[in-house]
Amino acid sequence: MSDKAVQVLLVDDNEDHTELIRRSFTDHKGHCFELQTAETLAAARSILAEAIPDLMIIDYRLPDGEGVELLPGSLGEREFPIIVITGHGDQNVAVNALKSGAIDYVVKTETTMADMANICERAMREWQYVCERRQALAQLSLREAQIKSIFQAAPTGIGVAVDRVITNANEHLCELLGYSEDELIGRDARMMYDSDAEFERVTRVKYPQIEKTGEGTIETRFRRKDGRSIDVWLGFAVIDPANLSAGVTFTALDISQRKEAEQQVRFIATHDNLTGLANRSLFMDRLSTTLAVAKRHHSGAAVMFVDLDDFKDVNDAMGHDAGDDVLKETAVRITSSLRESDSTARFGGDEFLALLPMTTSREAAAGVAAKIIDSIAHVFPVSGSEAKLSCSIGIALFPEHGNQPEDLINQADAAMYEAKKAGKNNFQFA
Repeated sequence: MSDKAVQVLLVDDNEDHTELIRRSFTDHKGHCFELQTAETLAAARSILAEAIPDLMIIDYRLPDGEGVELLPGSLGEREFPIIVITGHGDQNVAVNALKSGAIDYVVKTETTMADMANICERAMREWQYVCERRQALAQLSLREAQIKSIFQAAPTGIGVAVDRVITNANEHLCELLGYSEDELIGRDARMMYDSDAEFERVTRVKYPQIEKTGEGTIETRFRRKDGRSIDVWLGFAVIDPANLSAGVTFTALDISQRKEAEQQVRFIATHDNLTGLANRSLFMDRLSTTLAVAKRHHSGAAVMFVDLDDFKDVNDAMGHDAGDDVLKETAVRITSSLRESDSTARFGGDEFLALLPMTTSREAAAGVAAKIIDSIAHVFPVSGSEAKLSCSIGIALFPEHGNQPEDLINQADAAMYEAKKAGKNNFQFA
């Protein structure tokens, strides 16, 4: 408390009690109290209009009304502590006074009036506590408002889950998932995920991170209300590291476009730009994997080198755009001639490769080669005209013609040239 004198407004029409209170203040060894008096509500209002006291003492009953009429109506609206005094020890009066905003209620006796300085000391200490609490609540309210503002304004989905149940969701999370807030609150967090298996995977990763650092991140997939799956960057942090049951705050950012871009970059790096088939690099990876499996299981595989016959004539007669159309259609026809487990690639120019895993006989490989030759023999409709082509195919078998990727491709290439020497439009084994 300050050493400055405490300005007290006493509103009471009893002169004897007023004198007892004045003496109590004069004899008091604590705070210095300066007393100003008013005998009616009207007089008190005039004084309050001019200056605000540090403390006010009001008689419950005054000549022109009840003292509680001067009270603000609630504790939070008071600007200074108020003590209500009365000559009647009525419990209802006390309750009414406190409800009206009084910090204390005192029954007037010679003893209480003579002890008013100490009563005021207690009231001022209580008032200081009230002010500190009010300030703390105001700061807490401001903090909560700031957090709520951040929660709603953040350009990412934010939610809270307690025991895996969603308890809060901001607008961006609702938009991300396609649900309203009411549809999300109270739901099992599992419902956000693309599948139960994905939820369990994230759980297996998330909880060790939480136990170690209290936070973590992971990429996952969510399923929207409309059934569409989206790629999501998920961040999470525990609300109370000392009490994991208090829940987890999580953020969810849609990274579908980024994932699609990454996938496109990977596709471009491993596929032929014109036909969409695997390029040489991807084909070599697939061939290496196929041979490793074949060696482990003592099975076979076939590599076919397919080259269009007289393709240069199409380019020369009809133009390179027409030639590109022929190459794209060739890719479709070769792929259609293979099994789903087989793969094909454009090796360059008008050269294509086909890989047939688990192929152990010449008859099986020959049957596929014949099917490809037949598909290429059909007329190619190109730019309002037609082109007629054939192809020559060389076949190399694992392990008969080699056990390394480069060896098999070279053997199949050499066999393809033998097919051309034999008159084209046929296949030859290495």
